[in-house]
Amino acid sequence: MTYPLSDDYCTRFGVSKPDHPYVTGNTFIARSHILLQFRDKVTPSDFLPTDLNLVAKIYDPLNFSHIQDDMDPFLCVDRDYSRETATYTALSKSNLPGTVIPRYFGSYTLQWPVTMSETVTTRSVRLILIEYVPGASLQQLNPADFSQQYRKTLMKAVIDAKTLLYTHGVQHRDLHPRNILVLNDTVAKASDAWGIRIVDFGHSVLGRAPFLELEGPEHLPGVPISPLLRWHKAWRRFEFFSDWIDWDWQSWLECVYGHMRASLTEHMVSTWLPAILTEPREVFIEE
Repeated sequence: MTYPLSDDYCTRFGVSKPDHPYVTGNTFIARSHILLQFRDKVTPSDFLPTDLNLVAKIYDPLNFSHIQDDMDPFLCVDRDYSRETATYTALSKSNLPGTVIPRYFGSYTLQWPVTMSETVTTRSVRLILIEYVPGASLQQLNPADFSQQYRKTLMKAVIDAKTLLYTHGVQHRDLHPRNILVLNDTVAKASDAWGIRIVDFGHSVLGRAPFLELEGPEHLPGVPISPLLRWHKAWRRFEFFSDWIDWDWQSWLECVYGHMRASLTEHMVSTWLPAILTEPREVFIEE
């Protein structure tokens, strides 16, 4: 998806809108950043699939949604590109690509010609290649078109998928309906046990601590953390999917994941469901 450069941004910085280069029929040449040992006379393109449709996700600051936040667009796309490539790279050796997330085929750089004062130079634009997922996001779908049982199945798939990401050391941090793709029925029924893919890792963080270098044994890296803790109603994560949920969340969560309660330890509970969330406290205000 691309976004037009907003008039607000152009007015604020006194620039004109550039031509939109990403149109059907245009041909691009990109430099690969895939780190592999190549044999003689073998190029990176030889490692790209020929029987799979791919999506080029382009991080161009001149085609970024500036109207959503008053931030430097160059910093924004650099952040998104850096975090997304780091996440896909970290997960590339797991069993999640092609099941919970799209398969990843490396990062690249486009070189666009730019004319400034009659001098032609270039600007670099990053992109990644990922597997095309045939389906639609939860945001695009109408919950009223699906039975409650099917919606419960979808929500369980979302919880299980995010739990796997967390177990593999990834915090998504932007899990909204727009970032959950529901596969087309033909694909899901034929070969896919999950039926969904999680996308858009531009806000993701590696590790369980606020910063990866701060992660220690107390964060239990690699240990699955039960949804009974991380999806407890006190966290209110389910509210992002409120249009899809017309049942009591907590009782359903206990019913589906109650078998995991015996595996919870005091440390897990105190870390991922601290008492301050579940035990209301009185606040005294001096007059």
